[in-house]
Amino acid sequence: MKIKLSKEQKLEIEKPTQIHPFIKKILKQENKIGQSREHFWVVGLSMNLKILFIDLLSLGKFTPKSIIPREVFQEAIKHSAQKIILLRYEPYQMGNIRKKDKNLLNRVLKIGKILDIEIADYIVFCDSDLSSIACH
Repeated sequence: MKIKLSKEQKLEIEKPTQIHPFIKKILKQENKIGQSREHFWVVGLSMNLKILFIDLLSLGKFTPKSIIPREVFQEAIKHSAQKIILLRYEPYQMGNIRKKDKNLLNRVLKIGKILDIEIADYIVFCDSDLSSIACH
């Protein structure tokens, strides 16, 4: 599900973790049921870190198999994104990077190299914590 962005929302960020507060605002717009489910987003960026798109790929229980790598890059290719940020929201966890995150990231990194699309970061967060694997 692609998130509609206004021109003002297509801002430039200095580092990938700056996307986190922006994503939390989007999350807070959902109802309580939606906020209680895991989310997996892809954020596309230009070379100068301008936000091009935000795409919600998964809503509900996260497993690496629920994220199809070609879908991760679908919008990135469409928008000619130079970089992407992957974000996973865990409503009831501590926002820690887990083995399943690393497995998915390794698969996505390989495809990103082939497509020449950089994975700028992989972020896992909850309401009170954030973990980041700086990929660049």
